[in-house]
Amino acid sequence: MLRPERRVWLGTNIAMAVSAVLILMLVQWVAQDPIERLSTDWTAFDNAADRLANGETIYRPVDVETEPLPYLYPPFALWLVLPLGWVSFAGSFAISAAMTAITVVLGNVLLLKATPTVKGWGRAVMVASLSGATITASLIGQYSGILALAYGGAAFLWFKKRHFAAGLVLALLLLKPNFAIAVPVVLIWSRSWRALGGFAVGSVITLASSIPFGLQQWSDWIANVQDIARVQAENGVPFDKMITVQGALQELFSLATDSPVLIAFWLANALVGGIAVLRIWTPAILERSPVLAFSALALFTVAANVRVYFYDATVIVLGLLGLWVVSQQSATPQIKRLVAKLLFLGWIVSFGGTFLVLNLAAGLLATTSLLVLAVISRGESFVHGSLTLVGDRDDEEVEVMEPASHVEAA
Repeated sequence: MLRPERRVWLGTNIAMAVSAVLILMLVQWVAQDPIERLSTDWTAFDNAADRLANGETIYRPVDVETEPLPYLYPPFALWLVLPLGWVSFAGSFAISAAMTAITVVLGNVLLLKATPTVKGWGRAVMVASLSGATITASLIGQYSGILALAYGGAAFLWFKKRHFAAGLVLALLLLKPNFAIAVPVVLIWSRSWRALGGFAVGSVITLASSIPFGLQQWSDWIANVQDIARVQAENGVPFDKMITVQGALQELFSLATDSPVLIAFWLANALVGGIAVLRIWTPAILERSPVLAFSALALFTVAANVRVYFYDATVIVLGLLGLWVVSQQSATPQIKRLVAKLLFLGWIVSFGGTFLVLNLAAGLLATTSLLVLAVISRGESFVHGSLTLVGDRDDEEVEVMEPASHVEAA
């Protein structure tokens, strides 16, 4: 029987090897017809850059023939597509893929740097950064990495006692307003006034940054969002590409969006997850373990949402990475075994961009992981502040005592 540290070492090596093989297979598949197989979401950003440079209308209604992938991000996000107009078509893909991959890795690194320095965290970052979600999001050029960076960066800045800066970073979530909506709620609940001020300032700066592109872009964006909502209502939504509980239920049972059963289940799931987050987002826990708090928030924003697509599973992976860290603070073997199973399942589910059936489990996985975090936050060993992490070597185990709690004044 392998010792726990040996099993961790073996499991992470297997995960990284499998990811490497899948990446090589993906490269070979793309190489057969690069233009056709790489014409995914990032092409909408490339089109937006060209239209911006030429003074053309950027936001256009969806059309199967002329506009199959309309640009749907808010006007301030045009700063992200601006560089794509300065390079070739291939260069545009390279920038989009690199930006996603770099921001995902950076978000994961910063999340784990918000913990005491221990051996072994680099291996955890490598496994998370080689997840299927990261590979998929990078390939299609989505902005999921920026969402991961917002959570990981905020946790790191909080750990450094820079709460106002953490709030500023959280404003990055405005790229997808359905992710940002929970931020002011938890900041007010935890009486994190400096962070709330930072989030407010960051939001104003973000919104104001769209002015150079013209205020007309906002009305065009709203019209475009309304149009895509109409198309989805009429033609159905690809629920199998969603990582939400609601999407899984609709796919499994062919339920209508306005089904009372579906709405009731979604509300119950959001309520349970919301209570779990509020139990965690207390001043004392925030001060002792910002990783726990921001991992929980990341998981909640997926679990409680109605529409989140497979490429944003990078957020779930980041939440699971945080779960791995804080689970080491629990002295309960049962919890640690459960976490190991959740991590294994999460790594498999992260490949839902390739095998769509895996997306059915993503929302439930996010909720379950969130509830485990809530349990850990009330565990005896966590309350006393002991932290035990297994190092890279078989015989290496480090025990760290966290500093005394210093609660931010209300």
